[in-house]
Amino acid sequence: MKNLKHILFVIGAFIMISSSCKKRKGMENSADSQTHTKDDKMEEKNPIPSVVIDPTYQMKDTDRFTLLESKLDGDNLILLVQYGGGCEEHEWELKTNGAYAKSLPPQVTLNLEHNANGDMCRALLTDTIEFNIEPIRYPGSLELDVKIFGFEKQVIRYKYQ
Repeated sequence: MKNLKHILFVIGAFIMISSSCKKRKGMENSADSQTHTKDDKMEEKNPIPSVVIDPTYQMKDTDRFTLLESKLDGDNLILLVQYGGGCEEHEWELKTNGAYAKSLPPQVTLNLEHNANGDMCRALLTDTIEFNIEPIRYPGSLELDVKIFGFEKQVIRYKYQ
């Protein structure tokens, strides 16, 4: 009888511990989903990043990607990019040293930097990224030819007032 009580006690304790873990997992999942929802809302409120102008900037190699399409929507440059990954968050920055080529209209080359954060996954991803390029307006001109380093054949005519 003593052994039966001991066995029932162990089984009862095991059931309580295992059900307790399931409840915690459920709580963690609900907390994660609430946090995820907040992050999504914050991302919607974040402004469109601007091109970075640094006179000391030198073009550098970045993680691989393909520029499929580029277009303008007002002062915003919209880029359709394709790259490998799927396991890590990828970061994008648009940079220039602010040097303009003497031509009519003036030309500027921008470098799209891609940081894959060590993502070794093989999914082929396509994303649309957007940058405000108002800071690169050329003084005294109402238009500017914009090129992306490595994809110079895709010249974008940026007209502004």
